[in-house]
Amino acid sequence: MKFSLLSKKGCLPENCYAINDLSLPMIFTKISGATRSCDYFLSVISHPLCDISDIEYRRSIIADLERNPDLLSRLKIVFNRYDAMKNDWLELRSGTVHTGAGAQAELDAAWASLKVTALFPNTLVSFFKNIRDAFSNADITSEAFGAIKSYCTEMLEGSVLCSITDIAEEFRYNNAEDYRFTVSVELNDRLEVIACRLIERCEKLTAKKNLKNLFSHKKESVLPFEGGEGAEDAKRLLASALGDVDRTLSSLTNSLYETFYGISKELAFYETALTYIEYVKNSSLGCTYAKLLPPEDMTADIAGLRDLYLSVNGMTADKIVPADVLIPKNVRGMLIRGENGAGKTTFLRSFGVAQILTQAGLPVPASKAALSIRQGIFTHFSAAEEKFAKGDTAGRFESEARAVSRIISALKPNSLILFNETFQTTAFAEGTNAMADILSILPRLAVQYIFVTHLTGLFERLDTGVIKYEFDEKQHKYNIWG
Repeated sequence: MKFSLLSKKGCLPENCYAINDLSLPMIFTKISGATRSCDYFLSVISHPLCDISDIEYRRSIIADLERNPDLLSRLKIVFNRYDAMKNDWLELRSGTVHTGAGAQAELDAAWASLKVTALFPNTLVSFFKNIRDAFSNADITSEAFGAIKSYCTEMLEGSVLCSITDIAEEFRYNNAEDYRFTVSVELNDRLEVIACRLIERCEKLTAKKNLKNLFSHKKESVLPFEGGEGAEDAKRLLASALGDVDRTLSSLTNSLYETFYGISKELAFYETALTYIEYVKNSSLGCTYAKLLPPEDMTADIAGLRDLYLSVNGMTADKIVPADVLIPKNVRGMLIRGENGAGKTTFLRSFGVAQILTQAGLPVPASKAALSIRQGIFTHFSAAEEKFAKGDTAGRFESEARAVSRIISALKPNSLILFNETFQTTAFAEGTNAMADILSILPRLAVQYIFVTHLTGLFERLDTGVIKYEFDEKQHKYNIWG
């Protein structure tokens, strides 16, 4: 079993490259600072969740962390130390490498490695206690935290962990010479050793000062082998058997260790998420979790949506033009036109950001929201394209055509594409014809688009199932209804 705080199955969907066009790296760097936590956060949101249960899974974790303000710091301390334990283990094991020659050196190295391995089951037990205790007195309702706490409790109270620590305890102290061993040796038809297994390890009998010993001339050996013929072979067989125990114990310990390994990194996502939530609340941008709608609906219903990009660049909430958006079912796409500065790109960016944040399990800067889950989120922002020399419209057109072709090749049903001024060349007729052909194909692929443009001819070329809206820079609110 391996736990994850990012999804129930512990794996993320395919990468989404839209976050760069939507300026999310810059937005969150300004909100939380250029930190490792922010870098990891961006890597997570670039894989939008497509399963509603996974989105709700994250939301419930955030709710637990908000309800218990000191829980995140407690978990970070425990899991950071937990992840560091593996480096300690590897460092100690590196000092047990067999460097000498001969049977005794092989035996010493095997025993030293086994002693190191035997240290860590008890360490794991202490961490399981620390993890369980980190949730003590915390009001948690999330599936993830509840499962972690229950698992630690079951392991600490059950027999599996006790059995492993009991086995490890057999090898934590002293040296091989301090014990007697029974080893089972398996031979093949040619009398070659093919397997060695340790059957028993017991304490040596030491001479006791009692009357019987005083009158006895017998002495107990303090070595595992008396020497003579076969002693070297016996040591090698014992070294092999101890190595087998070491590998088995190491595998069991590592399997247990992997249960929680990596959670410290995942907590970095929630650290930035909480910073973001605090920011939108303090900035009066609105902060609401979108109602999650089925992918096949391809709908959106948002009220009071504001642009994070403008906010982090100093514009107050009352100065940011909010948008109300309604995209009902059976809408192929949306065409938006308007002059420069009218807010087309701002709207497109804020809508895309809302979609990404929703599928990351986060609230959006709006007063109300309901969004369909998208199986893919794609963007083509001409401003993000390679800069061409003035007048090189043919080169720009060709580059944009290749970029759009790559997007179409990657599309899945129920995806969303955001186009910003695509094919905005001086040859308006060429751009209009090319874009009209592309937009007419997309509905057949069961995907939806939003396209902001100066290509006014598209409004006449496309009609059925398309929302058309014109932005006016004098407007103080956009009501985009399908």
